[in-house]
Amino acid sequence: RVFETTLDILDVHLQLRPGEGKESELVHVYKQDLGHDETVEHFSNPLKQIAPLLRIIFVRGHVFLAGSGQQEAPPHGTADFNDVHPAMHPATAEFLSSRLGVSPAFLSVLLKKTWVVKTGNCCWTRRVNDATGNYNAIEGWYRYSCGLKNYPSHVWFSYTPTSTTYIMNNCKYNGVQDSIIRCIEGGMTSKLLRPLAIDGLVMEAASEAWGKSILKPRMTLVEYEHLDESKIEMDPSESIRELHILSYHLLVIKEDMVDHIERLGYLIEVHNTLSTEFETLSPKPLDATSTPDLPPTTTTSPTSVATGICVSHVFKFLLSETQIRKRWVQTYADRTGIQMNLFYALSSQRDNWINLKIAGLTSKIATETQKDSSSMITMATVTMLFLPGTFVSAVFSMGFFNASSTSAPPALGQPGLSIAPSWWLYPAITVPLTILVFASWH
Repeated sequence: RVFETTLDILDVHLQLRPGEGKESELVHVYKQDLGHDETVEHFSNPLKQIAPLLRIIFVRGHVFLAGSGQQEAPPHGTADFNDVHPAMHPATAEFLSSRLGVSPAFLSVLLKKTWVVKTGNCCWTRRVNDATGNYNAIEGWYRYSCGLKNYPSHVWFSYTPTSTTYIMNNCKYNGVQDSIIRCIEGGMTSKLLRPLAIDGLVMEAASEAWGKSILKPRMTLVEYEHLDESKIEMDPSESIRELHILSYHLLVIKEDMVDHIERLGYLIEVHNTLSTEFETLSPKPLDATSTPDLPPTTTTSPTSVATGICVSHVFKFLLSETQIRKRWVQTYADRTGIQMNLFYALSSQRDNWINLKIAGLTSKIATETQKDSSSMITMATVTMLFLPGTFVSAVFSMGFFNASSTSAPPALGQPGLSIAPSWWLYPAITVPLTILVFASWH
């Protein structure tokens, strides 16, 4: 999808003050919401064809909404970064590439490869031959982000002996653009002319954002570490799930801080390259109370009217600060793992205690079963004791047997017990029924 151009452009020039004398002052021109034609016109007549000491092109972030078309992106965190695109038409990108020498690779990453989550850092020296002479231009770009929920931003820079140019996108949402404008309006324009002063503001905003991103995970972890025993003994499933999410966020923050550390080291190297390349071309920077007194010619260097300390000290401080924070993020991640292991250990202890109770109850059941078994054996013994007599009495009490009432002995030919002729009915009926009962039982 092609987006129309919407740019904000800031130019800083050095011009003579009204009146007599050669004293000069820094002035700025800040134009907002420029389309493609307005951008071309702005570059055509920039203060009598004199290149500005500092030029920053802010590229807006836009989204495409069904029914509304191209709209400015909402505040950070309310839209997916995949839906936020630079508000730059391909014609504008081609114009900037031909006019300023912007790297096509950077424009490709900025406009075409918006799906790229991370990009590397690069810096190179380009030989320029134009109307002002032959000179080296130090160029490069990098990507940064201010926290997990902010839109990613890209920065392209070009340093020549007489001018500094930046292209930055999505800086309106992380506060960098507002910080630069406040410095300009607050009379600190000369401080922005130091080499990589703009990048110092960018890195400070990113460092502050990543520092703030640690606070909420840390508070969550400390709350878990100070739980009382009654809450720890509750069902740990939700707690373990929350700790897993916390561990995931801490690992992501740590890796982003590693990227930030690498980026700070990269900017320190770029600053050293700039210092080496332009050391003989630029006068020594003035102190903070000095007033620039140089004619506004094309040979004026931005560093000749810059004031303030060297920005490399800022990068080194931010590098040390981020390294310390990264170590603490790793500590928080380790402590989160310890807390999860604690919940697992307590859960295992609780399960073991339950298993011990079950084992005790099982032992009691076994004891009672043994008692029942002993009772059954006793009952079986009593049954076996009376069963023969009962069986004999039952058999002889049937009608098939007839005991004689005479008391004469059998030897005299008078038997005392007689069997009926139909006695065979008893086994003929009993045996099949017994077989039927056993068959039904099986």
